[in-house]
Amino acid sequence: MLAQTSYVFFCLVGISSCHFNRTVNIDSDLPSKADGFSHNSFVEIIQQAEKNQRKKKSLVLESEWLKLRLQVVEAEKYACSARSAEFELASEMARFGSLDKKLPGEGFIGGNQRIHWNAQLESMRSSTITAEARSNLLRRDLFDLRQKIVDLGYQVPKGSVVE
Repeated sequence: MLAQTSYVFFCLVGISSCHFNRTVNIDSDLPSKADGFSHNSFVEIIQQAEKNQRKKKSLVLESEWLKLRLQVVEAEKYACSARSAEFELASEMARFGSLDKKLPGEGFIGGNQRIHWNAQLESMRSSTITAEARSNLLRRDLFDLRQKIVDLGYQVPKGSVVE
């Protein structure tokens, strides 16, 4: 019984493989999709190739723009964080300063503490100025890249993507 089943199985496999191994007749009136010598116009193919090259160039420019835009966003985030830290310290100093004025006599903020806090605030201002300058330089570079892209005939969004 097992031998008969195996024989029938192999016969079916043999018959089906013969069916799939038949050669395909190529009709000369209908060119194959893989035929490079088809009746398509070479001008049409050249136009498609140029369109593809333009698309590739736009993607390269977009990638460059996105990388620089990311740097600008990160620099602006850092500048905002630096400015926030500066504002927090200034508000704390103002709060303690107003409490110090309410106390009789010299108050609780000594001369050395005042010098230390003012130096800390000045250091934060300096960090903020540096961060904002870096952000401005990157923004200028982004503007220049945007102008280059527009001069090449492409479009670039202005300003922030999320507002």
